[in-house]
Amino acid sequence: MAITSLVILIKPGSKLIILGLFILLFLQTQTTSTKNLVLLDNDEQRVQSERIRSYPLIYIDLGIKVIWLKPEIWIEQNSFIIALSRLEENLYSNLDINKYFFGGFPRNKPEDFEKFPFAYLPVFISGIFILVKKKLFKELVYFLVMPLLFLAYLGSDNKLGPFILFPFFTLTFFKGVTFLETLLKNKRLFYAIMVVSVMLTLILQINYSAAN
Repeated sequence: MAITSLVILIKPGSKLIILGLFILLFLQTQTTSTKNLVLLDNDEQRVQSERIRSYPLIYIDLGIKVIWLKPEIWIEQNSFIIALSRLEENLYSNLDINKYFFGGFPRNKPEDFEKFPFAYLPVFISGIFILVKKKLFKELVYFLVMPLLFLAYLGSDNKLGPFILFPFFTLTFFKGVTFLETLLKNKRLFYAIMVVSVMLTLILQINYSAAN
């Protein structure tokens, strides 16, 4: 993670970034406990049964024949809808900013520890603003959209968390810090803040990897 992030900062156009992302994807796949998208565990089956019982009786009276409709089967027991619902759940779980900056509070899951100091959140938001403003859509696709699509399938059952997204955080932190260049007249102060921020991010990722 730290090496890929460092390459992003030093050589943002390097092909090594793509290689690093593939390595991270492989590691994320190997360390994540995936669930079948259509198979339901006992608790999920119980919830499904309760929802099915809550559906009203729906029918069409044609006079000579009554046609009973069963939307609960079309919706609740439809494999495509079940898989789509699980993909959506995985996607939104990994989009939750709370799990990156606030340790998933108030949840209490092992993977929801604080990945980055919450003070970095304004810098992160500024970085996303810069990426969109400068139309760096290729970077957004490589570092955000593609990893999120993989995570939507893999899920979030990983004690290391969604570390394939960490290069994206590094990129946005860097862009957010450089935004200060337009706000600070003292260039030495700006570069000092930039170097300290980058180093803290890399150190946090190294400690994060070592601790888990």
